[in-house]
Amino acid sequence: MKVLIDANIILDVLQKMEPHLRASAIVWKLCETKKITVRAEFIITRKVKDILKSSIPAYTPLEFLERIDI
Repeated sequence: MKVLIDANIILDVLQKMEPHLRASAIVWKLCETKKITVRAEFIITRKVKDILKSSIPAYTPLEFLERIDI
């Protein structure tokens, strides 16, 4: 199954946002166990260190813009 996960789902998990935490954490776990496939070439985030274990390269917004020569 391929899905697009809104950034708010990730924020719910990272910031432990109630009442959404439990359901968002389950969705995130499904992605980690590859039951849901997230198709992305890059992750753009201000907190690259939080994404170090990802198989998808993570860049800050500035690093990404430099990479695509804008």
